[in-house]
Amino acid sequence: MSIKGIGERNENKDLLVFALSLLCFLLALRFHFFVQQENSFFDDIFIYLHVAYNAVNHGVMSYFPVSTRSALLASSPLKLLVLCGSTYLLKVFGYVGHTLQNARNVIELGVYLQFFLFLPIWRKNMGKYLFVSIPYFYYASGLLGISEFESGLIYFWMCSVILIYNQEGVKSRSFSLLLALGGLIRPEVAVIVVAIVCVKTFLEQREDLRYFLKSLAVASLMILAVWVGIAHHYQVWPIPVTWWAKAAAPLLFDNHYMIYYLLERMTASFVPGHEWIAAHKALTAAYFLVVIFVLCTVKRSWSLIVFLTVAMIALLTSRMAANFWWYYHNFGMILIAVLAMAIVSEGMVFYQK
Repeated sequence: MSIKGIGERNENKDLLVFALSLLCFLLALRFHFFVQQENSFFDDIFIYLHVAYNAVNHGVMSYFPVSTRSALLASSPLKLLVLCGSTYLLKVFGYVGHTLQNARNVIELGVYLQFFLFLPIWRKNMGKYLFVSIPYFYYASGLLGISEFESGLIYFWMCSVILIYNQEGVKSRSFSLLLALGGLIRPEVAVIVVAIVCVKTFLEQREDLRYFLKSLAVASLMILAVWVGIAHHYQVWPIPVTWWAKAAAPLLFDNHYMIYYLLERMTASFVPGHEWIAAHKALTAAYFLVVIFVLCTVKRSWSLIVFLTVAMIALLTSRMAANFWWYYHNFGMILIAVLAMAIVSEGMVFYQK
């Protein structure tokens, strides 16, 4: 390629990165105005915020620092650490205390920190990262699973897992470490992705499966050791008790398992005008069939990923409580991550550095 051609390509890449950066900034600004006007949140986020406040100001991750109870009430350890980071940064600038405004500020800063948390993984793929960030910032305005729970972490983590898998394969140590990190986001989601990787590796690269499982075991022990050390420092048990509590009463108020409402409530979360669409289950199913069809036609190899993802979600939700709306957000963001990565993986406009 001529020097002129290389220069034009770099110029086009810089223009693309600038345009995507501007769009992400505008969507982040939209989220700012959204969250600063919010007066109602999921009740669980106040538990997260209170535990993060205690960690930063009292050095204890328990809900009542004066008690001897060491229960960890945050279901997603990594989300809690993100909120601890935003709480600490706001404390540096003098924002301290249990007020509604501080809650908004911590939640908002946490959304930005989640974006920057995965940025180093994409340092050579900035165009791709900015592209996959567009749905993240778009859905952050209204999808509380992203701002208040772990849906945003799941989304970026899933995109990053696919990126490294496509570039380095299952033998990469960084891939195993990133995959193991999912256990600190949501263990059930990590189980889904690990199962998909194992099945795909068995079918396509069977000789690599044993090496991958050993590498994943070592990486999981490393991640677990770091988290156990953090939990010990902050005087809490490393396993959140909320996992056990929710498993003990699976039906709760809706008196149904999650799979009963899965398509309807996922549609209600992600589709504009969802009230009418969600009321018609056939259209709801058709919406997700269209998404799956698009994924499968981008490239045939993606059909296996889509099939395994949907199958694992269906299996997992068959015995999960229907009450927790952020679960629908979590699984919806997994499918959106697969769709986004299918586009950037097969698209020709996202240049490598």
